[in-house]
Amino acid sequence: MLTSNQPLEAASQVLELTALKAIVKCSEIQRQGFRIIDRWAVDNAEGLKKLARHTTGLLIIIMTQQSAEDRVLRSERGEELLHNGLTRHEVLSMYGVDMSIDQWL
Repeated sequence: MLTSNQPLEAASQVLELTALKAIVKCSEIQRQGFRIIDRWAVDNAEGLKKLARHTTGLLIIIMTQQSAEDRVLRSERGEELLHNGLTRHEVLSMYGVDMSIDQWL
């Protein structure tokens, strides 16, 4: 499990600077998107590197995954579950959201 509070800390150990800059520059990618990228960097660094070969594709994938996760986490029930102490991971799992990078490889 990723415990750092610094956005893109894990990703910075995996991705090249040009990919990181594109991610940060993309205004549609927000905090949840950064969490996704860091999670993927820890879970499957090679898979993330593979996706990063095509920066535009990577950005679209991150935004799509971010949207899917945000839809659940920002729902009334999702927020209630988070407020009651469940982790983001637990809430997303309960709703069957695939959080792995493997779905995109």
